[in-house]
Amino acid sequence: MKIATIIIAIALVVGGFLYFGTDILGEKELNSISQDIQIETDEELTYVTISEVTLQKPGYVAIREFVDGQVGQMIEVSEYLEAGTHEDIHIDVSYIEGDVENGIALLYFDNGDQGFNAIGSEIAPATETQPAARLIRTGEYVSAESLGALSQNFSTTNNIDIAQEVVYTDNGFVPETVTIRSGETVRFINESSVGMWVASDDHPQHTILSTFDQFGIAENGESYDYTFEKNGAWAYHDHIDASKLGTIIVN
Repeated sequence: MKIATIIIAIALVVGGFLYFGTDILGEKELNSISQDIQIETDEELTYVTISEVTLQKPGYVAIREFVDGQVGQMIEVSEYLEAGTHEDIHIDVSYIEGDVENGIALLYFDNGDQGFNAIGSEIAPATETQPAARLIRTGEYVSAESLGALSQNFSTTNNIDIAQEVVYTDNGFVPETVTIRSGETVRFINESSVGMWVASDDHPQHTILSTFDQFGIAENGESYDYTFEKNGAWAYHDHIDASKLGTIIVN
């Protein structure tokens, strides 16, 4: 009887570890966002509702586009949340044109001013390698690699082969036009005396290829990588100085 009890107990422990490991990669969650994410309609209003979030520090839940496995533009953000656990977070997306259903929900820490600013705000980690970010449609975690330029606070295992380099100078992008194959990566290197923010046209919404966006500023000596999966001629600019233009041709 004792042996049977021990075997059952071991099975429960191992089974529980495997179950939770699927969700948190076998590590203790530092911050958490529930898998239970719903799009709800109340009369004429539409909400994204997250059943529960836990933040170590004050922050926000943000909804962003997610296109072909890559993070896109900001859609909407929750109200300011104090540190701790919050239930039934409702984010009004009634007047949003973005594809909310195929978007992601992710946690950001507040930068100290109790006013959301995606630039320079830290994405809250679920673990050291996993951001607290989930697909709205399925509730599955989104990898750090999928966050592209937003993943700098997470350890990733990507060893990217760079097909072409574009240098940003005080006079603009050099070369202005680059031709690559689908699936290849371009590295944009800032060698100017000012900050660089690479983003697809049109300015300032960056909607032509919404995932092709640095989502922040690279200072002198820093760089931004983007892998082009779609064929086309993708015009882009520096978001800080939109007179600086370039084009990536993908065959």
